[in-house]
Amino acid sequence: MKFILTSEHFVYGMRPRPGFPQILDDDYNPVEPFHGYLVRRLLDNGAALDQKTWEAYGRAIWDFARYLETNKLTWNQPFTAPGEGVVARYRDWQVMDLKLDPGTINQRLRQVVQLYEWAKGMGFIEDIPFDYRQVTRRGIEHDLAHKTGGAQT
Repeated sequence: MKFILTSEHFVYGMRPRPGFPQILDDDYNPVEPFHGYLVRRLLDNGAALDQKTWEAYGRAIWDFARYLETNKLTWNQPFTAPGEGVVARYRDWQVMDLKLDPGTINQRLRQVVQLYEWAKGMGFIEDIPFDYRQVTRRGIEHDLAHKTGGAQT
């Protein structure tokens, strides 16, 4: 799996879109559902986001996709018990193994959550396979790193 930022040769909506993040397989084909989500989030939603934001969003999704690939998991993999879901496992890996800053984890998980919300809206999954909550402290959002796994279906 590869992560690239496109050149001016990448055209979408009849306009060049240099700097668009793409997650590609070994044959350089876009990997779904990650590509579809990034197109919708960055190109179709109408917001003019900075290319640095494009890259940050793309890298967050790529990190999740690489975690899944490395661990031989799929984004929509079924599970039977709390804590077995791929998002909970991904979160725990970042917290316990990588010991990343909660802000970094939250930033990545926000994109992963939005990926699942998009997938549900598109009919790719019936339910979002995790619960999460927003927590605000001193006016700063501290949300997804506090996720405990919740009632996972």
